[in-house]
Amino acid sequence: MDTVTLIDNGGASFHGPDAVNVYRLAALISGLKLEMKGLRMSRHISALAVAKRETGLKTNKRELHIARLEIMLENAKRAVLYVNERTEVVQRYQASGKMEG
Repeated sequence: MDTVTLIDNGGASFHGPDAVNVYRLAALISGLKLEMKGLRMSRHISALAVAKRETGLKTNKRELHIARLEIMLENAKRAVLYVNERTEVVQRYQASGKMEG
């Protein structure tokens, strides 16, 4: 099963395609929020263009893409195990946003 290893200094290590997908969706949501403030995530392709391709929505309203991506992120988080590096406790993400041991 794919895992996210939580490191004591605040970092994280993503292992497996589902775990990388969690990171990618979170980064895309952050990129859309930056674009709403007038900043760019990349020189080449906008976060909005990537979000349109990912969500299948054709609208330019970033708020709608963010809402759809957050739902996708919640579902992706449930497919990944979270491991604390120091304590080696394995947890699973719950729908309430809390971890279950």
